[in-house]
Amino acid sequence: MPPALQTETVERVKGWGRTRQLPSAERARLWIKLSLTTRSLSDSLELIGQQTDIKCAYYEPTAFLRNESVASLVPPLLSTLAHLEFRPTKGGGG
Repeated sequence: MPPALQTETVERVKGWGRTRQLPSAERARLWIKLSLTTRSLSDSLELIGQQTDIKCAYYEPTAFLRNESVASLVPPLLSTLAHLEFRPTKGGGG
């Protein structure tokens, strides 16, 4: 992910002060929506996959991101989504 896009994404997330009170599943949905909108989902998952400490801290041992052979297949598959345009919806609908 280009540094400018990383900064933009971080700033956008910082503006979501109320997200800390949301359940983790809702925060995950927001992160996925933001990643699709900014076309960075594949890059983000690839970066997470390289961070063993983060994977061990946040993901169960059975999570696909902790399985190297499965996790390595995901970013290339998701990179095809970068060619599609996703727009956030107003009103927060799923």
